[in-house]
Amino acid sequence: MALSQLKSQIAQLNKQPDKLKLYHELIQQQLDNKIIEIVENDNSKEGQCLPHHAMLRDSITTSIRIMLNCSAKTKANSVSLNDCLQTGPSLTQKLYDMLLRFRLGTYAYTADISKAFLRVGLQEEDRNFTKFL
Repeated sequence: MALSQLKSQIAQLNKQPDKLKLYHELIQQQLDNKIIEIVENDNSKEGQCLPHHAMLRDSITTSIRIMLNCSAKTKANSVSLNDCLQTGPSLTQKLYDMLLRFRLGTYAYTADISKAFLRVGLQEEDRNFTKFL
């Protein structure tokens, strides 16, 4: 499944060589920054490969992003990565409270944490479940 979606993604991006180049540069940048790593001697029977696609946006800071499909199932009766992850409490109410507090104060501080989730490390035994082609 991941391989067929990759072929489809490449076929789409081949129609837009500038976007294909951006996608390649993004993956290369993540390799250089050690956000992702190349898997050597992969055991295909262990873990799974996640399908991914390009999310294209008209933005100066982030024109292209890699979107991993963690809800994809390899077979009709199998489970996805999302099915196996522990979910936490809903943070919607806390977000609402934070926005209200933001409006009440005289000063506000902001920070760009858009790429912070890329810095979360995975334990060695969990990496087989986050592979992509």
